[in-house]
Amino acid sequence: MLEFEVTVSVDGNLFRNTVYTDLQSIRENITNLAALLNNNRTHSDTSFGGEGGEVANGYYHQVVKADIRGRVYISTHQQSDFGDSTNRKIAHEAKLHLVSEPAFVDRYINALEAACKHAEKSYFQDPESDLVIDGTFVLQCLEIDKEFDPELHTVL
Repeated sequence: MLEFEVTVSVDGNLFRNTVYTDLQSIRENITNLAALLNNNRTHSDTSFGGEGGEVANGYYHQVVKADIRGRVYISTHQQSDFGDSTNRKIAHEAKLHLVSEPAFVDRYINALEAACKHAEKSYFQDPESDLVIDGTFVLQCLEIDKEFDPELHTVL
């Protein structure tokens, strides 16, 4: 199992949460995003961790869509670890809608690929160690313009 921190920032607001996943899930995310950029897919849908109070380890879900004008639309749903409240478990949640460009997504993919290769190399050298992905992976986004319609570009 791999601990992975996800940070999404938009308009000065920051939501950071930790999720647990495996390296294969991260590689699938890379493959799906690359296929989207190469016009082989209409969207990419990826989740890390688990949603709901019974899981209690954090959750990250992203849906990425591209349009014919070269814009990339990203919707995220993040959930922190669940904590005890008076009579139930609660978690912080955020749903964010972002706009990016293919070049920014490509840079993000390259950074994730390099980190996965490094983690695998370290793991094969010492299989008893925890598999860790180090680094910060930034998907740069643009300011949402007046043309953005959440009904058209949001799938979450």
